Amino acid sequence: MKKTSFRGKTMRIGKFVLGFCVLVLARVSVVIAAAPVVTFKFKDIIVTGAHATYANGINDAGVIVGAYIDSVGTWHGMALHGSKVTTIDHPNSSATACYGINSSAVIVGSYTTPSGVITGFEFSAGTFTDVRPPASLTSTATGINDDGKIVGYFLDSAEFEHGFVFDGHKKYTQIDAPGGDFVTQAWGINNDDHITLSASSGLRADSFLLIGKKFTKLSDPNEGKYGTIVGSLNNRGEIVGFYIDDTGFHTHGWLLSKGAYYTVDDPKAATTSVSGINDELRIVGTYETSSGGPTGFEAIPKK
Repeated sequence: MKKTSFRGKTMRIGKFVLGFCVLVLARVSVVIAAAPVVTFKFKDIIVTGAHATYANGINDAGVIVGAYIDSVGTWHGMALHGSKVTTIDHPNSSATACYGINSSAVIVGSYTTPSGVITGFEFSAGTFTDVRPPASLTSTATGINDDGKIVGYFLDSAEFEHGFVFDGHKKYTQIDAPGGDFVTQAWGINNDDHITLSASSGLRADSFLLIGKKFTKLSDPNEGKYGTIVGSLNNRGEIVGFYIDDTGFHTHGWLLSKGAYYTVDDPKAATTSVSGINDELRIVGTYETSSGGPTGFEAIPKK
């Protein structure tokens, strides 16, 4: 039976693109548990000449990774350090996207060959290394921690999608979240090896935090019938993601901190998604207005 991906707005290069529905925030206040209100300064991520930008991951040095679409519709991976944008394209690809980055600036993502095969990669010191579980048809690498452990998802010969964790050397471990009929996707891993995953059953998405062998469900209390989709997490245990409302077309970002969910929405955005977070509570994602987008963003907390 053919599986259906629940990330309809993902950067599906060939089959995906994690272009996370879209987000942002012109300025949003988030209450962090009992702490004082935190306000953010939001900044669009623009690549000169690009028709769209996606911000997917951020490390503690503030380096942001993602992708952009050029004037002829080609996907390019990118890293943004300060105001400098570096294009990251796999040499054997027709499309590339970056999803995660660790403190050593090792980047993970995926590339699509001219024949349409999607393969995950690790990019370190200018060198690409494939990240692909044995016997997989396609793979995507989405997150990496400071120990070099990588998470992502792959398609098997029956066209079912499974999450995986790679130890950075030789061992791949398959992960299937509860309730995922045909699709499980791992999105983030922190230095404690805690992993975020989403799974789909029909049109509904459910998300989980995996610690050891225990799955804990993540559900924004405002979610609609289409469920909640998780992004990444930081080393303080804070998690980001988005939920789809009952229209099926609009998404709303969320932050989970100390057991409480907080909405992260740009009041001007038609759709909002949040995909990455670092230990300084800097958040990245993508937003779209009713008349334009997608556009990546960085949200920086004010002191």
